[in-house]
Amino acid sequence: MPQFRIRVELFKGQDSIELSRLSALPEELTKLFKSIADDAGVLPSDNQWRASDFADGSLEFNANSSDQLATKLIVRCARIANAVFAGDPHKAYEAGVTDRTLLQYERLAKEVHSGETVCLGAYRTTRQAKPKLFAVTAERVERLTNEVRPIIEYHGSVLGFIHAVYVGAERPHFDLRDVAREDLVKCYYRRDIYPEIVKALTPPERRLHVSGTLRANRLNKTVDSIIVERIEFIDPLSEEDLEKFYGSAPDITGGQSAEEFVSDAREDDD
Repeated sequence: MPQFRIRVELFKGQDSIELSRLSALPEELTKLFKSIADDAGVLPSDNQWRASDFADGSLEFNANSSDQLATKLIVRCARIANAVFAGDPHKAYEAGVTDRTLLQYERLAKEVHSGETVCLGAYRTTRQAKPKLFAVTAERVERLTNEVRPIIEYHGSVLGFIHAVYVGAERPHFDLRDVAREDLVKCYYRRDIYPEIVKALTPPERRLHVSGTLRANRLNKTVDSIIVERIEFIDPLSEEDLEKFYGSAPDITGGQSAEEFVSDAREDDD
């Protein structure tokens, strides 16, 4: 089976470059190529890359998947890669690109210094002599990432309990332990809300809904911070509250007594 190949052209027309550039750019290129192949469904064990077919006049070479891939997979990789390199977000999404790959392309572009040229193009077939090359430009980055940002803001709430309070900080805030994900969320509050924060500390680990403007990372799906607008206390259920549940669903056991239902369930588990 053939390899998936991408033609890379770096520093064309330059007489010299800083030696450190030979490590910085290839590192970001490798991350981008791995992300593209991952989007196409290449297994991690096959998603390794090597350089070959170097040319004179510039640092020009083929970046190859180290293992052989099915032709269908290579075509899928090439569709994603060339759509990204061309700066076409619609074709990229249709081909199966993820936001992670587009943001990695943006990180690569940031590594390209003024006066440097980086061109990329994926081979669509094994017989293609040389693919069309696309320069990595700020314009293409803008087109690709215009609607893709890792950090978003929206109005919502998080359920948790106060882990720590920083009254003397430049921006007073408390850390809220999210009970769903167990992450710590920084909650920035106004001075007039402080009495409610003190109230929330008793009893310890008292549950509360903290509402406001959430700043979240849409890639790893975590909430980084909240600008607090409102705090709502969640009191634990009392014995009386629990008793209200008893008998609320009389047909749930299918006519069996509670003892019979539990006994049968345990036998099923065995």
